[in-house]
Amino acid sequence: MAVHKRRVAGIIYLQIDGEQIRAKGSFEYLLSGVKNESIANADGTIGIGGAFVPGYIKGTIPNYNETDHAALKFCEGVTVTLELSNGKIIVAKDAFQTDDSVGNVESGEFPVQFDSENVEEVR
Repeated sequence: MAVHKRRVAGIIYLQIDGEQIRAKGSFEYLLSGVKNESIANADGTIGIGGAFVPGYIKGTIPNYNETDHAALKFCEGVTVTLELSNGKIIVAKDAFQTDDSVGNVESGEFPVQFDSENVEEVR
């Protein structure tokens, strides 16, 4: 995919275990890792602490005839790859779907969220 150096938004590509999935709308992701937290003492000094935060990839899937909603709703142990229009690639390894994944008949779509302790930007 040719990438313009200023492109930051637009088309995304979603794969689950190597299978291309039709996706639309606003996908978002959170890289896993340690989230820093401020620690204030009684004398006003501030330290830093942190806790591990799992990551996720979430967005909306159109409910086409060939889309297996049930399989996507209950999948676990999958690798989810999100390729952004700016050339970045986000990968969630050993991910599991956590959204209620309620189908919307008016818009013909359903949400998904794939959580993982290993969500990283690989490129």
